[in-house]
Amino acid sequence: TIRALLLCTQNNIPLYSQTVMMKGINDDPEILIDLFRKLRQLGVEPYAIYQADPLQGTEYFRTTLKKFQAIRKYLRAHVSTRIIPKFIVDTRIGKVELGADSEIVIMKRRSRGETSPLPRGKRRGSVGSDNIVYIKTPFTPKIYRSVNKSWKLPEYCSLDKDGSIIVEYQDAQL
Repeated sequence: TIRALLLCTQNNIPLYSQTVMMKGINDDPEILIDLFRKLRQLGVEPYAIYQADPLQGTEYFRTTLKKFQAIRKYLRAHVSTRIIPKFIVDTRIGKVELGADSEIVIMKRRSRGETSPLPRGKRRGSVGSDNIVYIKTPFTPKIYRSVNKSWKLPEYCSLDKDGSIIVEYQDAQL
């Protein structure tokens, strides 16, 4: 594998890595630092690390959103930004990079009288979870309508004061 990577980089072929964070495998910041440094030394740009999608039978491998964020914060404090990939969550309206131009608006356990950025009729429970997470995205309806004129804001979304979309993050693990 290393020989193949070097062959590509020596021939000016750009290489980027994408990985999924998996509990008990690569959810340790020091393991990730080691991996990303080695990739960078081989000419591979660490591009993205994803929060694992909530697929049936994979719950064991999913890290919590809090841990995902904590690892991102640790990397930002301890290594060069050259080896830090984008930290991505896959929402129902698209991939969102955490910390760049998005933020978590609400992250809590579901309870009576919950507050929500979604209007009452639009609130939905996250599938398989008692946790509520809403992410303010950098997206606006304009970007979606630029490719689909009839696009409408989904029921699990609302608009923030600045026009950006807030989306419920499904099956969030705190």
